[in-house]
Amino acid sequence: MSGMIRDAVRQFNDIGTVKRIETLNEMTDLYKKYQQELSWLGGNFNQAMKRANELAIGNSLSQKYYEDVIIPQAKHILMFLEKLKSEQTKIVKKLIKL
Repeated sequence: MSGMIRDAVRQFNDIGTVKRIETLNEMTDLYKKYQQELSWLGGNFNQAMKRANELAIGNSLSQKYYEDVIIPQAKHILMFLEKLKSEQTKIVKKLIKL
């Protein structure tokens, strides 16, 4: 009887728990995947804003700087964050279904 119990325990597969762990691993992979790009985007945007402040202090900040530097940077960051949010939402929905 104890042999049958050991065999049953070995064969037991809690699919729900396994899927939750896999989904949590997906979330971890998602953050690892985008960590470097997020750092890069933040650094670039920080440099652009620092330069904008320097130009503003010297009364040289122009509409062209906004259009050529700040707006494209901001759009790129927004697109990145929307993509990250979309992938994160998919993973959260999988977790909720489990």
